[in-house]
Amino acid sequence: MKLIINKKSTEFKNAVSEVKPLLAAIIQVLAEDNLELSHLLVDGVAVYQDYEDYLSGQIETIAEVEVMSFSA
Repeated sequence: MKLIINKKSTEFKNAVSEVKPLLAAIIQVLAEDNLELSHLLVDGVAVYQDYEDYLSGQIETIAEVEVMSFSA
């Protein structure tokens, strides 16, 4: 699956074991860029909470996760 943050793209495997590293990567980039997380767009579906549960439940079919953020 493709992770998109601030127009930068990173690839992750579609595996439950990749969910925590993906979320950690999001937190790291947001902290470096001094941004706050608004929500995730997972294949066009807005997800506002329980990111780990949602991603784990859909992991087999996710193509793209886009991070929607705002200035802190």
